[in-house]
Amino acid sequence: FFIKNIVRSGNGMKKSDLRQNFYSIYKAFVENRQNLINELRNIADQVYEIYQLAVIMKLD
Repeated sequence: FFIKNIVRSGNGMKKSDLRQNFYSIYKAFVENRQNLINELRNIADQVYEIYQLAVIMKLD
């Protein structure tokens, strides 16, 4: 997907443009990765709360 951008521009992209393009894509990747981690953490917290409720109900 990096190569597509280079080919479309006719190999005329400057190094600074390539660097900026890479940085933008990398930044989006890191943000998406962090969002995924946060969502998985939230799901794990919810599962643990449900598990605790099930244990409490079983004890009663």
